[in-house]
Amino acid sequence: MTARELPHPRSGSARSDPGTPVHDLVGIGIGPFNLALAALADRVGGLRTLVLDRAAEFRWHPGLLIDGTTLQVPFLADL
Repeated sequence: MTARELPHPRSGSARSDPGTPVHDLVGIGIGPFNLALAALADRVGGLRTLVLDRAAEFRWHPGLLIDGTTLQVPFLADL
């Protein structure tokens, strides 16, 4: 079966639990790629996005910041 033959999840013909949320885009891990993808997806109206990460919150460089600063390494150096 090709992707063209698969029913669209919103069409009602897909077999799933009606209480199960359907997402258009799912990202695993908040690395540089998925962080950028989430930022771009936020501007697309109606796009249901879910990004999962094992950590409870996003922290760029935890424990490495000097008092009074917000970032030691330019974010582009991490890409």
